Amino acid sequence: ETLVPVLLEKPHAVVIQFEDGASLTAEALLARAEQFAAYVSKRVPRGTPIAVAMGNRAEFFIIWLALLGTGHPMVNMNPALTQTEAEHMLRDSRSAWVLAEQQTSQLFRSAQTKCPDLSEVLILGEQEPDGLLAFCDEDDSFDLLSAPPSIHDTTFITYTSGTTGMPKGCAHLQGETCRYVDVVGRLYDLRSTDSFLNPLQFFYGDSIWLFALSLKLGAPFVSMRKFSVNRFWS
Repeated sequence: ETLVPVLLEKPHAVVIQFEDGASLTAEALLARAEQFAAYVSKRVPRGTPIAVAMGNRAEFFIIWLALLGTGHPMVNMNPALTQTEAEHMLRDSRSAWVLAEQQTSQLFRSAQTKCPDLSEVLILGEQEPDGLLAFCDEDDSFDLLSAPPSIHDTTFITYTSGTTGMPKGCAHLQGETCRYVDVVGRLYDLRSTDSFLNPLQFFYGDSIWLFALSLKLGAPFVSMRKFSVNRFWS
């Protein structure tokens, strides 16, 4: 209810900018999210988790915005995880789908045999930001304003690194993201003229609320592809 009107108000504004020059406008983000949302909503029951394992690319937030509207919790997975970790997270979250990149396709297809709830492994195309085209119908879209999430809905799930045992899941409610966006925005008096640099991998929850904050303010979200101390300061 807050983010979509901002995207509609300034369709040509750049909402995602990567350090290598790749970018995505509000209009492109919303159109792709609503197309993918239509695909998901017809195939996976509302409330069923969907896992995402990919590097920092625009499709991550296209998927996030789509699932926010369709009511499917997004399970954030580190694309560099091991086979054992992948199987544990998918079983623990009871994810119905996993969206991943080509380089991890074999890992997730192998994991599928040991995860009874995992019905589909969807592999993104290489051309960003159109890696979801195989799972979209150009003439079909889902109105993301038709069923906005409640503040009590689980919208994404993150997992610990697993350094002290098997990774442990943490469910994040929509109200939590809204609170972060509200408090940080007011605390630092942030405005649309500010820019936000994200140095983290997208599967960390911090990237999600930072992106939501930038959308709400109509400010650019600038992201590194991978974290680097030297490039961060430069």
